[in-house]
Amino acid sequence: MDGLTLQVYVRHSDKAVDLYKRAFDAELSNIHQNDDGTYTHVEVVFHGFRIVVSESWLSEVKIGNTMQFIMQFGAGTEAAVGKAYETLKDGAEILHPLGPIGWSPFAFGLIDKFGVFWCIAV
Repeated sequence: MDGLTLQVYVRHSDKAVDLYKRAFDAELSNIHQNDDGTYTHVEVVFHGFRIVVSESWLSEVKIGNTMQFIMQFGAGTEAAVGKAYETLKDGAEILHPLGPIGWSPFAFGLIDKFGVFWCIAV
């Protein structure tokens, strides 16, 4: 796959990857796990996107709002966007509930329970 690859470092990467796999019906590739089951590197591939997830080696992860994954799935993907929202919203800070926004008729914005800032739209 050509193009931009996004990477995120989280604590409990094994649980985060499981969540993202369910939310996006994603496939995993290039899997490298640590002895405890967390990931040194794993590629989560879905809807033409590839996100690399790795276990954070920092003793404290600072949750911020300086980076957001903005992904537009395209026309006819309302079911996929809705599923992603329903899966990711558990334990998340909802910034924009599922619905219309200025540039999309169907989108949401949230910071998931692992601190990842998402904006997903049709």
